[in-house]
Amino acid sequence: MPKRPNEMTDTLADEILRWDKEARAILTSIKRIVEYFGTDEEYEWLLAALREPEAYRDGVLPAFRDPAWRADIPGVSIPRFTFERSTAEKINPLLILLAEPEPYFVSWARHDLEKAHLTPVLRHYGGFVGNFAINICDPVWGSFPDLVPEGYPLGPSRPPISGHASKNVLTRNDAIGTTDTLADKIVRWDNETRAILLSIKRIVEYFGTDEEYESLLAALRDPEAYFEGVLPSFRDPAWRAETPGCTDHKFKCERSIAEKITPLLQILVEPVPEFIPWARKELETEHFEALMRHAGKFLGDIATDICKPIWQGFPDLAPEGWQPGLKDGSEDTRQG
Repeated sequence: MPKRPNEMTDTLADEILRWDKEARAILTSIKRIVEYFGTDEEYEWLLAALREPEAYRDGVLPAFRDPAWRADIPGVSIPRFTFERSTAEKINPLLILLAEPEPYFVSWARHDLEKAHLTPVLRHYGGFVGNFAINICDPVWGSFPDLVPEGYPLGPSRPPISGHASKNVLTRNDAIGTTDTLADKIVRWDNETRAILLSIKRIVEYFGTDEEYESLLAALRDPEAYFEGVLPSFRDPAWRAETPGCTDHKFKCERSIAEKITPLLQILVEPVPEFIPWARKELETEHFEALMRHAGKFLGDIATDICKPIWQGFPDLAPEGWQPGLKDGSEDTRQG
């Protein structure tokens, strides 16, 4: 189970903010997995199925701050549709993280808040988790009962779609449009990468052992330091990340954890981020090199310190064409 926050220093507001941040990160990771590995139909169904639960999620924090607040819930009709098994397996750990454990803030709020204050908070949280379960978990787990977490009260099953969920060839540029700037692209990559890294941590923390979680945190220290330098080095080419100077710790985990985080790792290291070719075209050489010094080292360290030990230990999980012998920081670690 996730580690309990420090009750001596954290407030209920801190805990709700933490849950909000983690829920947003997990939902972003689910979207990126379906967008990258699934079909256009699966991705469009997911977005439709998430509209109502996301509206309720957006109301939890405002309802805590103002009990009179009410979320504007869209009237959404969800078609009878679900994912292919290959897609369902990839997002299943993230579904469990949202649907199974009760967030710490819920019991804390029951203890601390007056009923008139507690009710709107739980109305929005319950609307989020309930609609997420009905709109997404039930269709997926009804189609693939072996993926259902033990003890989950499964609702009516829905039939799976037919066909094979092939890789979605749409790029982010296709999906979003061509009006955004290079800065927009870097900020979007920064936000999505943060969400994926946080989701990986939560998966290992929830499903793994203490040793696996500590190993992951150690392996992430250097790459996260370089990651934090990507956006600042774009804004100021003279900026340099302060790295902790770790001893190149290699992540160690059991196969069950490797299977759960592999789709998220693929999204990090397999496709070339869309901002890189734009930056190469638009920036002066010195500016581009400063940006890539941080982005390339982040990607290279993720590849060598986390992906390589996992995929060498479990070669059948490695994506096709993976080259584990590439040097740290090499842009080629993300060829797909």
